[in-house]
Amino acid sequence: MDTLFSLKVFREVVRQGSFTRAADKLGISTAMASKHISHLENHIGAKLLQRNSRNLYLTEAGAEYHRECGYALETLETAAERAAGGTEKPQGLLRVTMPMWFANHHVCSWLAEYCHLYPAVSLDLILDNRKIDLVAEGVDLALRVSSVDLPPTLIFRPLSEIAFYLIGETEYLQRHGTPATPQEILTHNFVQASYVDMEHIKLSRDGEHFNLVPNSTIRADNTPMVREMVLAGGGLGYLPAWTVKRDLDSGRLVRLLPEWRIPSATLYAAYADRAFLSAKIRSFIDFLVEKIRQEAV
Repeated sequence: MDTLFSLKVFREVVRQGSFTRAADKLGISTAMASKHISHLENHIGAKLLQRNSRNLYLTEAGAEYHRECGYALETLETAAERAAGGTEKPQGLLRVTMPMWFANHHVCSWLAEYCHLYPAVSLDLILDNRKIDLVAEGVDLALRVSSVDLPPTLIFRPLSEIAFYLIGETEYLQRHGTPATPQEILTHNFVQASYVDMEHIKLSRDGEHFNLVPNSTIRADNTPMVREMVLAGGGLGYLPAWTVKRDLDSGRLVRLLPEWRIPSATLYAAYADRAFLSAKIRSFIDFLVEKIRQEAV
């Protein structure tokens, strides 16, 4: 059998998490996909995948082999692209993982623009707050608002500082009053994200400091849910500026204590350390950097 194609089948099975979906993607039968994996396992003398009725799992040897064959295939594909076109062009499937709160109008408008600029690239977006293994799960790029607990084998590139706002829904503030000081904030209920430590919010202004301890009556592990609860009048919120920009512009939400400084968070791009950073990854990162730069002007 063609070992090079068997490697491509193996990569696609891991990406799709399914022999059937991988076979459909590659235009072969499920039985043939299985034969290609068996060919590789016989070739290297090790089990690559464990299967049950519902899921596929990479063995320890499979995870290592997947990482190495991924590097090899990308290097070969990059060389072929350069040989065929003279220059490397962004193309192919780009799998990107990002926090759930990236599901907002602000970010989605950027992603739509990227697709218009690079029609040969297909985006596969994985919205998940957990820190996934990029290599094992076949993901090209991670966007994260923290570099903590991510593998040291990854390359981290800081892209931007993400502002956070204290916000309240307009009608809620009309009923309960608009807090004008940090002390008045404490008299209100809060809706908070539960997957990050927000027990204390440090505020500062002209040398003055205040340690805000919100009275959280609602907690959720999903930032879009927090936003919806704030819009429903469930309490005040503390959210990334990108998630509420449209609501602030429309007047549905009001930014509170704008004269006080609230700590920001750094947005990182994380990707595997490879000899060749593919054009699709590079184009996506460069695009984001430029959009963020334009916004800051």
